[in-house]
Amino acid sequence: MFSLNSLIGLIDKILTMIVIPVVVVLSIAIASMLAWGIFSRSLLNAPVFGLEELVLISAMWLYMLGAVLAAKDRSHLTADFVSVIFKNEKLIAGFAVLATTISIVMALYFVSWSYELMAWSLKKAQITPVFKLPWYISQSSLFVGSLALVFYLIRDFIKDCQKFINV
Repeated sequence: MFSLNSLIGLIDKILTMIVIPVVVVLSIAIASMLAWGIFSRSLLNAPVFGLEELVLISAMWLYMLGAVLAAKDRSHLTADFVSVIFKNEKLIAGFAVLATTISIVMALYFVSWSYELMAWSLKKAQITPVFKLPWYISQSSLFVGSLALVFYLIRDFIKDCQKFINV
């Protein structure tokens, strides 16, 4: 039987196995597309039409998946001034629970907003001008990234509560 921590660990491993290769491929693809675009425009005097569309879609996915990796490692930007001001470990752990709770609430709003944006995009069937790619391809990155962020925030909330209880 799975415990909650082992289930979270399993989901984390699956997400990591998916996200890291995609981030690597997107990074290489964006760098290659930008280099080709600059080369063709500067030296060949022949701009590549539509390249910006592909770079934009790739960059949005890369940015959101990078945010997922930052949330996974808990390496996103934080203002850890509480531990500088206070020395009481229980108080510091309590502030961590509070901060994670606020982050979860904000992330849930982001899930809602990004879902509405993606649903609107599906309903309107907007497409890019050159390749006629649906805009929901890029906009769905916001929804997927925010869902993963909520997952990692819930994981962090559980850890913060355990630390608060054990301090």
